[in-house]
Order: sequence, then C-alpha cells, then structure tokens
Amino acid sequence: MKTGQHVKMVFLDIDGTLYVNGEIVPRSAAAVAELLKNNIPVAVCTGRSVIHAQHIQEALHIPYGIYFNGGLVKAGNRELFAMPFDVDVVTGILNRARERNIFTIVHTHDHALSLEPLPDEFLPYWLHTTFLLFHTNQAWPIAFKTLGFFKSTHL
Repeated sequence: MKTGQHVKMVFLDIDGTLYVNGEIVPRSAAAVAELLKNNIPVAVCTGRSVIHAQHIQEALHIPYGIYFNGGLVKAGNRELFAMPFDVDVVTGILNRARERNIFTIVHTHDHALSLEPLPDEFLPYWLHTTFLLFHTNQAWPIAFKTLGFFKSTHL
C-alpha cells in the first residue's frame, strides 16, 4: 500500500460499503485485508447494534467498532465509550410505541428483547446472529429487571 501520508486508522461504514444485499463486498474485504496486513487498524462505524454487526466484523477480522450511531465504542471486547439511553427515555419510547402499536426490539451489547413475537418480515435480519432474542409476555420493566438489561434499581 502506497500513500503520501501515514494512515493511523481507517473507519468504514457497514451498509453499502462493506455489506450489500446481505453479502460482504469482495473488493471491500480485499481492501480491509490489505489494511490489516499493513498494520493499519480498521473499525466499523454503524447505526447497527453490536449483535447485528458482529458477523461482518468477525468475517473481516475487524477488531474495532463504533455502534448505535456512536453510542458505543469497542476495541475487541473492551468498551471504550458508552452512552446508553437512560431508563426513563427507554420507558417513554416503549410506552409511546405500544400506544401506537409499533413493534419494538430493545438492544443491549449482547441481547435483544421483544415483548411481542417477532414478525415474519423481520426474520431475514436475524439469520446471521448468534445471540438470543428474548421474547417474553411479561411487562417490559419486569423483563428488563429479570434479564439485567439496566443496572438501574428503580425499574
């Protein structure tokens, strides 16, 4: 790789750059491999959750990730930065979604929780995941507390 400047790190989007139509783009994979071969760190930057980006990262051997549109930054398994939603914000979102009959899935680093069964049209998006999608008939505060989704004690 020849550049006129020293490249310290490369940040790449997933959708439309590394991954198109459910597949890794071969030229992008080759570019990532070349960067890594030249000891240039690579990170994915995405609005996706960790669990929806992980299979792409693993396939390309990309150790760094910026997820949730910047809400979480990780180097391997080490969390460098996190700005999760406050439990009161999540409460408001879930209440408004339920009032409007909007299906919701709540994501954390390594879990997803649905309070209703997963609609059939969502199934293709879950094919590449290795995590568990929790479906529960419990009220969401009870489910969150049971699964330890929030560290807050006021749920």
